[in-house]
Amino acid sequence: MSKAKVRPLRSPTINRPVGWSSHAWAVSGPGRWIFTSGFTARDENGPIIHVGDPGAQTRRTCENLRRILAEDGATLDHVVKIICYVVKREHFEAVRQARIEYFPNNPPASTTVVGDLIDPDALVEIEAVAFVPEADGKRG
Repeated sequence: MSKAKVRPLRSPTINRPVGWSSHAWAVSGPGRWIFTSGFTARDENGPIIHVGDPGAQTRRTCENLRRILAEDGATLDHVVKIICYVVKREHFEAVRQARIEYFPNNPPASTTVVGDLIDPDALVEIEAVAFVPEADGKRG
């Protein structure tokens, strides 16, 4: 049986991505995909926490992503793509720094969009796509 391969794609003919991300990821072989909804900095009871702090909200959002991925045996290391929504352009650096903490090596391909979010207390929302190779475990 062949093993799944997940690898970042880079090209010397394309400038580096803005922020903290990889250009793209190639995925081949057996495994499974996980597509998340957009997550925000909500605590277990529902309200947004760390109101006014984009870095802390990003950290909580990444923790929420980590928790939902764990429900299917995946980790943040399996994330190959994120879409990050930021309310204010000036929050980008704080968001970027927090993301580096959660994706320190080979960060996922990434798109960042600046605009309003549904909850006025939310400064950041992140959705993710993860690929879990078959060898990394199966659904329970």
